[in-house]
Amino acid sequence: MTKDSEISSYMWNVVHSINELAKVEENFEEINNLVEFSPMESSLFQFDEKYIKEANDNLESYKWLYCLENDLRDKIRTALVDEPNWIDDAQFSRLKTDVEDRKRSESGARILLREPDDLMYLTLGELKQVVLQKWQKFEDNGIFRSKNYIDRILTDINKARIVIAHNAHLDKLDLDQLELNLHYYSKQS
Repeated sequence: MTKDSEISSYMWNVVHSINELAKVEENFEEINNLVEFSPMESSLFQFDEKYIKEANDNLESYKWLYCLENDLRDKIRTALVDEPNWIDDAQFSRLKTDVEDRKRSESGARILLREPDDLMYLTLGELKQVVLQKWQKFEDNGIFRSKNYIDRILTDINKARIVIAHNAHLDKLDLDQLELNLHYYSKQS
């Protein structure tokens, strides 16, 4: 077989495959027969297409927030390295109680357990509270430069986080604002 005939044969197969797909485009059952889906992917077909699209729209935001919260936890660990028992300070008594309650609740269920690190049990708003209450440590270590600036940025990001965490849809403008605030956060370091 010559190279030209191989290419012709390949192109015929591609065109043929595209034509076959076009015929079954509206028939999910036939598409399922052509494509093998994982059990998780197959279970998504039970949901309205609108929700699947919105979930896909929020995926990037979720990744950004995951990275931000874990980066903030690392920054807190760095700033408070010389205070391993910072959560025992009287100013954090409410946070300590909340962390203990969350740990107790999860240990009782014996599933979906987080790391034992107290920071893993704090929400973004609570992490912001630690930063603000221990501000001098962050400033002294060059982690953040402006208390008011980081307070505003984390407050705005947390508003978007709450919407996303409760599986609501963010408008394009709100997603753009979240991305901008995440950029501002990175410039604060």
